Amino acid sequence: MPVFIFANNINTTLADALTSTATTITLASSAGLPSIPTGSYLAITLNDAATRSVFEVCWATAVSGANLTVLRGQEGTAAQSWLVGDYAYAAVTDAGLASLANINGSASESFSAANAAAGSSQVAPISQLFDVSHQNITASTTITAIALQTVVLCLNSSAITVTLEPGTIYGQSVEIIAGGLGGQVTVVSSVSSGTPFFSFPDGTTAYSWPITVYASARLRATWDGGNWRCQHTDIPKGIQVFTTSGTFTAPPGVTQVKATVVGGGGGGSNCDATSTSTSSTDASGAGGGAGGAAIGVFTVTPGTGYAITVGAGGASQTGGSSSSFASFCSATGGSGGSFQTTASSAGAPGGTGSGGQINITGGIGSDGQGNGLVFAGNGGASIFGGGGRAGEHGGEPGQAYGSGGGGAYDASATSTTYNGGAGAAGIVILEY
Repeated sequence: MPVFIFANNINTTLADALTSTATTITLASSAGLPSIPTGSYLAITLNDAATRSVFEVCWATAVSGANLTVLRGQEGTAAQSWLVGDYAYAAVTDAGLASLANINGSASESFSAANAAAGSSQVAPISQLFDVSHQNITASTTITAIALQTVVLCLNSSAITVTLEPGTIYGQSVEIIAGGLGGQVTVVSSVSSGTPFFSFPDGTTAYSWPITVYASARLRATWDGGNWRCQHTDIPKGIQVFTTSGTFTAPPGVTQVKATVVGGGGGGSNCDATSTSTSSTDASGAGGGAGGAAIGVFTVTPGTGYAITVGAGGASQTGGSSSSFASFCSATGGSGGSFQTTASSAGAPGGTGSGGQINITGGIGSDGQGNGLVFAGNGGASIFGGGGRAGEHGGEPGQAYGSGGGGAYDASATSTTYNGGAGAAGIVILEY
């Protein structure tokens, strides 16, 4: 059976990118790294910073400065490529726990583990060290962990709070899992200031952590003698949809956000038919253009607020307004439909996106009239579709976020001004 060594407070990131076949890991910090005796291993877990849902367990066999010589893809994980800034930390693994089973002792003997905070010792029976506690809960509760590993499955359909008391054994873990029954689970520390707090690999600290309602979303906390060191797996973690302007505050542990930004749609053109001659009267107005779109993934700082602007749709013959996600990306509104000259109403152009990895121009409104010919001046489609159709005595409004309004037409030439349909407002969608 492999022999493992353990070390406290190894929690850093990769200094160099790592291929799936590389056998040397370069860390950003060498703090806490021990020397590894021949024939022993130090378990190092790699975790992607982008989603925190990808893991690989490596066994280090040698240490040189911040460089580790490792065996890749251990304990049922696959060796894969990693990026600079991905997380690397020493955590308790299945193989590490299994190696402790060779300790000679009985339930009446005790085991002393160093307390990183105070330098004193924490004493627990051998039987406690190898115990795994399972709990199913449906209501708010307080957890005092006395086993080496505690697993809590939350089978709640309404919101509950799980209060986590200070740990009792150095290195013990508590895993709190959402059962997927629709109820929000919020894990809180037993205090709101001071210690213990929750700390995450990116340096974020918090006293409260919401677990999403998705099945198998979870928070895993490991006691370091003074605080809880946490990892979370919340895939999908969350989505915020802004249909009006506001502020997005990045949740604890969230460092990257996918943004979809769509500008407001332009309004369709009016009509004012004074005769049935389509070459000398404004009988059929053009459709308004759709708002542009920008889509991208951006780095954010947990706890920081970011301004969200949602562009309004344009009224008849008026362009839509721009939408934006802080200074990261933006999308202008579509133009409003109009008659450029008597009996000539070309479709209005769409807005444009900028700042995203993908930038899209909104759909152009359909022509309403030109050279004696009359067309259906439908509104331009946004990335969500839904342009408003042309309408007798009034165009239809845009039907999907950012779409253009339809133009108005008057086949009876009543000498009445009829308004084009309004463009639809834009939208900002943030996923993390």
